[in-house]
Amino acid sequence: MSPPLAPPPPTPWGPREALIGLLILLLVPTGLGLLLSGAGWITVEDPGLAALLVLAVPGSLLAAGYALLLSGEHRATAAMGLVGCEPRYLAYAALLAPAFLLFSVLWGLAMQSLGQEGEQSFVEALRGPESAAVLAAALLWGVVGAPVVEELVFRGLILSGLAQRLGPGLALVFSSLAFAWLHFEYPPAVPVLFVLAMILGLLRQRSGSLLPPLLLHALNNGLAFGLMALEG
Repeated sequence: MSPPLAPPPPTPWGPREALIGLLILLLVPTGLGLLLSGAGWITVEDPGLAALLVLAVPGSLLAAGYALLLSGEHRATAAMGLVGCEPRYLAYAALLAPAFLLFSVLWGLAMQSLGQEGEQSFVEALRGPESAAVLAAALLWGVVGAPVVEELVFRGLILSGLAQRLGPGLALVFSSLAFAWLHFEYPPAVPVLFVLAMILGLLRQRSGSLLPPLLLHALNNGLAFGLMALEG
């Protein structure tokens, strides 16, 4: 029997810093969208894939940079989850990826049977007439960039920051709700994303590391894009 996990290290930031990270993630794309649409450079109502990347990437990188800055400033890499973990948690993540993909597919079929058509705007744009370079950039962001950034912000900064005030259970729920709310443009996907965020958060809490949720997040996105390519 393996020894019990050590208690998580204290986090030198709290809900205020968690909220700042979330606001950066939300407000930077909104501000860029208003600025670029006002200049006539993009169409917010029906953005193409390149426009979505322009809107999403800067705010995401700024939020992740803020999380890393806090970690370095307080010398709190363990509190942020920037540490290794037991190999079994990486195995759990790899096994959970196809299981969660199956759950997502079944949920999507159920929503279609209820007349709920449509997809997240990023996924819809992937099916559009984009250049190979834009598609490659989008896939790289979806499979590598977005998982790294979102794990740093949601399972590193926000989850650990909320736990200082709310405790690990409520912090897990509220950070998962925030993650699902970030993808509110397609409401039927929100429950699935909440479940995914809960699993990612549990992996983070049990392993003490961002590596298992990062692996699961990247595998999930990669498998989803692969399935979409097969369907197309």
